[in-house]
Amino acid sequence: MGELAEIGRRVTKNATTLSGFNALGVLAALAQDVAMAAMFGLGLRTDAFFLAYTIPQFVAMILAGSMQVVLIPIFSQAQNETWGEATPWRPFRLIATTWALVLLAVSALGVLLASPMLRVVGAGVGAEQQALAAWLARILFVMIPFLGLSEVMRAALIARDHYVSSSAGNLVRYGASLLVMIALGTRVGIPAVAWGYLGGAALQMLWLGGAVLWAGGSLRPAWDPREPLLRESFRLVAQRMSGVAIRRTRTILERFLASFLPPGSITALSYAQRVSMSMWQLFANSVSTAILPDLSTAAREGRLDRMRQVMAMGFRLLSFVTWPVATAVAVLSLPLIRLLFERKAFDAAASVQIAGLLRIYIFSIPALVLVQIFLAPHYARRDARIPLIHMAWILALNSVLAILLTPILGVTGLALAYTLSAFASLVRSYRVAERTLGSLRGLGMWTYLGRIALACAVVALAMWGTGWSVSYAGMGSGGLERLLVLSLSGLVGAVIYVGIARAFGLAELELLTQLLSSPFSRRRRQPGREREAA
Repeated sequence: MGELAEIGRRVTKNATTLSGFNALGVLAALAQDVAMAAMFGLGLRTDAFFLAYTIPQFVAMILAGSMQVVLIPIFSQAQNETWGEATPWRPFRLIATTWALVLLAVSALGVLLASPMLRVVGAGVGAEQQALAAWLARILFVMIPFLGLSEVMRAALIARDHYVSSSAGNLVRYGASLLVMIALGTRVGIPAVAWGYLGGAALQMLWLGGAVLWAGGSLRPAWDPREPLLRESFRLVAQRMSGVAIRRTRTILERFLASFLPPGSITALSYAQRVSMSMWQLFANSVSTAILPDLSTAAREGRLDRMRQVMAMGFRLLSFVTWPVATAVAVLSLPLIRLLFERKAFDAAASVQIAGLLRIYIFSIPALVLVQIFLAPHYARRDARIPLIHMAWILALNSVLAILLTPILGVTGLALAYTLSAFASLVRSYRVAERTLGSLRGLGMWTYLGRIALACAVVALAMWGTGWSVSYAGMGSGGLERLLVLSLSGLVGAVIYVGIARAFGLAELELLTQLLSSPFSRRRRQPGREREAA
């Protein structure tokens, strides 16, 4: 138990570091969306931008969802076993150089084929809107090499426990993007958003490149296509990419179907997704990334029991945080959207539409981040085939639901199809993990989740009651009222949730409390323990 407890502390510390910096990045990304909504509202121009972003976003999501999961175990093992101290960064240089060439080719191809791709993806909009979207897409495709190389650098840094510098990259990216957008918005219009995205991606790569150099690494290109490690990394990344591509194809399908709906539907769908995806960015790659080194070690040693324990620990830690956050966002969706977006060109009707979509989308996020936990052992064992099959199964289900529900419910049908398929993915990924690692029933994960669900139900009622009381009492108006509803309801919900967690004896509360209340205490005590051991 001592070893597992130490793993738990390390995972929680690293996951908290990732989540903390991701939170800052998410705030910058939300500020970027708020600025865009205020400047351009919901309409034909914003629909054109999100159509243009469809394929570049698809590629970016594939890169973000593939590189770290596959390359962290490879870099960890190469650092510890395969390579000597003289060339510890050579695997990184080989992989980064090769991927730079691949990503440059993908970027060039995207620029050349932007027009025909947008005629397909945006089949439901007019020719003028398609032409604007194609121009914006050409700008956005240029950022692909910057994003891909950033993910390779991030994986190399995390494999060496450089969590702070690696996770700060998103803050740099979105902060720079926001500044460029604001600077150019009044002069160039909607293209300012695309130029902002490109500038942010470039600055993030420069930041992470500097972090690699600071960590003692090298950015000198290296080329050896016969190297077995390089071939294995490409095989695993390609398998992972195939799975992520299958899962992310639903974005292309959604934008295609939404292009036949009334103007503004694509933008409303995209904003609701992006607010919910903020939660994904906070948590999805925090715990699942933090447990990968320990899962990889247990996999190399053939310790299935340890893999099950580490996976269950990640499941409990994510469940403890993500479900109450999703519940709070769902209950407070309307005041949240109104506070964030409702100004200038963004009106009250748009807030109501996006808040309704957000209530549906937000519960897909906890389900999907737990899917990441159940699939992580497969990547730790360098097996991307099983997750690939899983992704294909979920895409098929999501596609069928979207095609059936959209004619009936419009844009709401797209959101509902996605969330239903996310819950189906959670159940199936659990069963897939059981087939690989053996029975998981003794770990009590579903019992734990039941306790979390009960706590969330109580929290939801308390938060709704608090928000209603604030509005009924007339405590402020406009932005002040929304801020009071959010802050007071959030405070009441947090206090009640912590009380229930203590009553249930949920150990994750104590672990997080210790970590957040004294983050440096263990570092101060460590030298003393080392002297005693000496």
